[in-house]
Amino acid sequence: MEIGVREAEAEDWTTISTVIEKAFGKEEGPELVELVAALQKDETAQPLWALVAEAQGGIVGHVLFTSTRLKPEIVGERSAITAPLSVDPKCQRQGIGGRLIAHALEPLRQDGVQLVFVLGGPADYSRNGFVSAGVHGFEAHYPVPETCADA
Repeated sequence: MEIGVREAEAEDWTTISTVIEKAFGKEEGPELVELVAALQKDETAQPLWALVAEAQGGIVGHVLFTSTRLKPEIVGERSAITAPLSVDPKCQRQGIGGRLIAHALEPLRQDGVQLVFVLGGPADYSRNGFVSAGVHGFEAHYPVPETCADA
């Protein structure tokens, strides 16, 4: 399957929200669609880095990275967090998520981002070079689902 990755555009939103809902199901999907919509409007989350993966004639994946701030603030340190990475279930396990992450990391680096956080299953992200934030002394200041405790 040939996969293209490009920056997400405003007119992609309807398809992106469908991909998110399919990827996370009826229980989590609508909540994550609301989260992504809210992050796009949240000035404190700027700048945003959003990418889509295209295959089979349409959008089959999406990832959003937003700016985040560390507490206590580390002067000169820029960081980002992903929320969420979504791939249409029909296209999962084909490297699309990894391609989206790989395509996002270089522009983030060029934009001065030194740390990237994810909240997800460690097995899903370790193959892309991510390690548990706890290894480096970071901890979330909000409840983290048990399935992501080692994120």
